[in-house]
Amino acid sequence: MEERVFFEILDRFVDDASLEFVLGKRRVRSGRNRDAAPAAVVRVNDPRFFRRVLVYGNLGMAEAFMDRDFEIEEGSLTDLLTVLIRNRLDRRLAAGLSLSLGARLLWLRLANRLRGRRGNIATHYDGEDDSLFEAFLDPRLVYSCGYVKDPQAGLEQFQLDKLRRVCDKLRLQPGERLLDIGCGYGALLVFAARTYGVSGKGVTLGRRHYERAKAVVAAAGLAGRIEIELLPYEKLTGRFDKLVSLGMMEHLRRSEYRRFTDVVSRLLTDQGMGLFQYIGCTGPKNDNDPFIQKYILPDSNQPKLSEFVAQLEDHDLAVLDVENLVRHYALTLTEWIRNFERNSPRLDGDRFDERFKRMWRYYLECAAAAAFASAAALYQILFAKNYPPPMPLQRV
Repeated sequence: MEERVFFEILDRFVDDASLEFVLGKRRVRSGRNRDAAPAAVVRVNDPRFFRRVLVYGNLGMAEAFMDRDFEIEEGSLTDLLTVLIRNRLDRRLAAGLSLSLGARLLWLRLANRLRGRRGNIATHYDGEDDSLFEAFLDPRLVYSCGYVKDPQAGLEQFQLDKLRRVCDKLRLQPGERLLDIGCGYGALLVFAARTYGVSGKGVTLGRRHYERAKAVVAAAGLAGRIEIELLPYEKLTGRFDKLVSLGMMEHLRRSEYRRFTDVVSRLLTDQGMGLFQYIGCTGPKNDNDPFIQKYILPDSNQPKLSEFVAQLEDHDLAVLDVENLVRHYALTLTEWIRNFERNSPRLDGDRFDERFKRMWRYYLECAAAAAFASAAALYQILFAKNYPPPMPLQRV
């Protein structure tokens, strides 16, 4: 029954592509555009795949991949997930199921609950181990969206161009003080100090980030100009000419947005400027993905643009420029996936077993598919304290 319902759903709602599934010696082509070459060919190794996907959606798909219930024979996992996301299966299922098909899907989910859902038994790994991030990030270990001038330039250039563009947007000047909230391994601060002559401070809550960022700063000969602290943003003191936060605000609870903006406003000088970069949502509501919440980033959010713009306005922080760089994020993730596929075999198998590696690969490929096809956003918001300074006619 599960298999039949699964293919009926794909046949009804996948409008612009076909997918092919290999079940033993059978091949099943699904989707309304069956004459087209399949975007992906999926080999189903265990029939529980159908129930897991129908009952748990993306969490079920992820766990099925982690447990090798299916493999991608042609195309990529990103291709498969992009088709599913682009055709908005979650929304269309809720709005457009026929009575009979909807009743059967409801029965499958009800029956699963009656059997009892398996508890969260995900293996706990040290998520701050440097070797994991070294397996897919650029040499500077920048764990945020790059900026793509040339798609063929490669990840290191994407990140270098992002760092330079952030600094240019902030109009950094020699002698200014720059604060980086959620500084990671310190790449932006080192680049800004070397290239633009600033001094500054970075704060993080990750001990491994803190220790390595301090080492990076010391190795660059910048220990007298850049300070790294293991500190929550609420405890920050001092005044800064410029402020930046890249990829940190997704970790704030909605109840913290006002307090965070209070701190930002307090720390900026009267003519200071700031830039936020974060993964956001362009839809009316952000439904947190259960796979991400369970395995990758528990308690994370993807704020709507309006949520943070409202806070900036309420704090007299003038919004100067807003960009949605989500397609740059898709290409950044594509490079991360390539790196991870190449380097993951060298990860310590005792720390990162095959199930973990498949989990991490699913995370990267799911994020890439979402950046290509979903309502996800990657916002950069440039703002100024009190009144807007003179701005160039063109965006950097």
